[in-house]
Amino acid sequence: YQRRVRERPIPNFVSRVKIDGGQAFLAKFRGRFKPLTDKERDEFEDKLRKLTVSRQSIKESMGFCMDHAESAPEIVQVITESLTLPETPVPTKISRLFLVSDILHNSGLPKASNFRTGFRETLPQIFESLNEKYRSIT
Repeated sequence: YQRRVRERPIPNFVSRVKIDGGQAFLAKFRGRFKPLTDKERDEFEDKLRKLTVSRQSIKESMGFCMDHAESAPEIVQVITESLTLPETPVPTKISRLFLVSDILHNSGLPKASNFRTGFRETLPQIFESLNEKYRSIT
């Protein structure tokens, strides 16, 4: 029995950016994670779109991530893709970075260590994208 990573188009804000081939990134975690359902993924993407720097907003999104820690690789993929879009406004990128920080701070919780593993691979790409954004506005 082999678990297959579900292939589906990535909705609007992450449709043009692929990290490490997208599905290849998720394949590294094959058998060690449970993919988000379509409803859960849509809910998470809505949370990311509406994310602000307010503590409550970040707390709610971080809570979703911890509640779905078994889907950590897919959550990391979605966050990374959303942070690497060049047209994302700077305040939105900052709020998403705060979310990454909170997730990593809480990644010692049971089942949450895959967040560290995933972000270890994607943080260089995230910060390279942030550097490009910074250079485009200075």
